Amino acid sequence: MGAITPAGGNIKLNQLINTPKEFQGKEFNILVTGVDRSSTGDLSAGAANDSNVNDGMTDMILYVHFNNETGEMKMLQIQRDTMVTTDTSVSGNFRINGVAKTQGSDGNNNMAALCELVADQYKLPIDGFMTIRLEMLTELVDLFGGVEINVPMDVDYAALGLGDSVIHAGYQTLNGASMEFLLRARKIYPDGDIGRLNMQRQFYAALFRKLKSIGNIWDVAKLTPAVLNYMETNLSASDLISFAISMLKIDSSKIMICQMPVISGPQYNGQSLLYPARQADADLLNQYFRENTGPVDASQLNLCDNVIDLSGYTATDPNIQQMGGLMAEADDAQKNDNLDGSNQVTDIMASESTAESESTDTDSTDSESQPAA
Repeated sequence: MGAITPAGGNIKLNQLINTPKEFQGKEFNILVTGVDRSSTGDLSAGAANDSNVNDGMTDMILYVHFNNETGEMKMLQIQRDTMVTTDTSVSGNFRINGVAKTQGSDGNNNMAALCELVADQYKLPIDGFMTIRLEMLTELVDLFGGVEINVPMDVDYAALGLGDSVIHAGYQTLNGASMEFLLRARKIYPDGDIGRLNMQRQFYAALFRKLKSIGNIWDVAKLTPAVLNYMETNLSASDLISFAISMLKIDSSKIMICQMPVISGPQYNGQSLLYPARQADADLLNQYFRENTGPVDASQLNLCDNVIDLSGYTATDPNIQQMGGLMAEADDAQKNDNLDGSNQVTDIMASESTAESESTDTDSTDSESQPAA
C-alpha cells in the first residue's frame, strides 16, 4: 500500500463528507479519477508517450456508488468541463478538472480537495478516492494481450493531424496504444467530451468483460505491478481488496452508468464551459444515488449555475445504461460486425462459469458419497 499512498501519507477526508455512520454498512462511495499524462492536451507522439509529463488535470471523474444490500453498483460520469467556481485560485480554469491540480500545495494532485468539492456541490458522501494515470489502463490492456471492444464509429487519426491510421467501427481487439487514443480523443466527436464519455463506457464494459474472464489468482497477480505503479488512493488495503472483489462479483445487469446532466450555454470570461443543470442533477441523484440517505432538494445543491443567463437552454440527457446492455451490444457486434475474428469474451465467461458449476456439482456429489469421518 505504501507504493500507492499519496506523498505525505494518507490523505484524511473531512468526516462530514463520508457516508453517514448509520448507512456505512449499507453503501460505499468512492471517487475514481483519471489523470492525463499529456501537459499540452494534444495527442502528438511526444506528449502521448512521455510518462514523466503530467498536467494534473483530472479529465476522467467517476462517482461510484455500491449498495451492499442490493448488490448494485451505480456509476456517475462527471464532465471535465463542468463549471464549479468563479475563483481561479480554486481550479485555475473555472472547471472541475483543475481543482485537484490547483489545490495541491506541494505540487502534487490534491484529490481530497476535489472530493470535498464534489461532496459539497452535489451533496454526495465520499468515503475515499482512487486516482489512476492513463498509463495504467494502457499497460493493463497490453498485459491482457489486447482487449476486445466494440468501436461505435470510425476514429481517424488523419483528421487530427496524427498520421493516416484509422480505427474502424466494429468489434475488434485493440492494443494499449490504440485504446489510449480512443480514451483520450475528444475532437472526433460532434458533441466533444460527451462523445468521449460514451466511448469510455464501451471501454469500461470491455475491461469488465475481460477482468471477469480471468481464470485464476496468478493471472490476477500479474496485474498488480501495473496497478501499483500508476495509482494513488487513500483507501485502506482491506477496503481496496473489498472494492475489487465486490466489483468482479457483481452481475452486469446490476451495474448502471449515467452522466451528470449539464447545460452548454454562452461563454464565461471567454471560455466555453458546461454549466450544472440544477433540477436535472437533483432528480438524477435522488432517483439513483440516495436510496439510503434520502432525497436532497435542488435548492440545497451548491452549484455554480447562476453566473450567466441559462434561460432557454436545455440540459443534456443523463444517458442511463446498464452494463449488461453494453455487453449485449458488444456480443451482437462480435457476431455481425467482427473486423478481425476477435473472441467473444462473454462466451469465455459463460463456459468458465459452466465448468466451475459442473466442478462444484461433481465435488458435491463426491463428498456426499463419502462416508462421514
